[in-house]
Amino acid sequence: TFYHARDLPMTEKVDYLSANAIVFHGAIVCSQLLLDKCWHLGINLVAAVAAIGFAGHIWYMLAVKFDYGWNMQVCLTLGVTQSLAYTIWLFTVRHPGRFTLLAFILGMHAAMLLEVFDFPPFGGYLDAHAVWHAVTPGLVIVWYSFGLRLLKRDMRDCTYTNNRSSMLQSIYKCAFWSMVKDSRVTKVYADEASMQ
Repeated sequence: TFYHARDLPMTEKVDYLSANAIVFHGAIVCSQLLLDKCWHLGINLVAAVAAIGFAGHIWYMLAVKFDYGWNMQVCLTLGVTQSLAYTIWLFTVRHPGRFTLLAFILGMHAAMLLEVFDFPPFGGYLDAHAVWHAVTPGLVIVWYSFGLRLLKRDMRDCTYTNNRSSMLQSIYKCAFWSMVKDSRVTKVYADEASMQ
């Protein structure tokens, strides 16, 4: 197919394993939303289990057998589990970004169907995997938009900013560094929220 015409064994492994990294990281972010700020031990346990699971999966895929079927099962199981958890969060929280998250979940599941129900290339060039790679950048933008809305709301409410050990604050400080450069930015958002 057109997308993988120039694929090498190494680039193929990077393609699959980077997708795994996103799915395992999603488990950590999902635990942040569900467990909220009240149970840091639980959030850290989920993060540790996700890191160990990811390391074990990479070891198996690289050292034992690069098994596409097993990889697909792991990604689908984690992806569907996270989607169910996010859906629970959507209906239990009145967050302004919940519809953005819903759009991401629906879009991701529609795109996942391309991976699950593969079809032969149209005209010998465009197959399901190529279409998957064409639609996922748009989903990243939707996910990023949700992350920004989540961060803005949490900073305005000072939910995570007053707790230096908050994992969510650390994750989003790294991911959106241009927006949260230091604690003065946090104070500006908190001041804006108190003025409104």
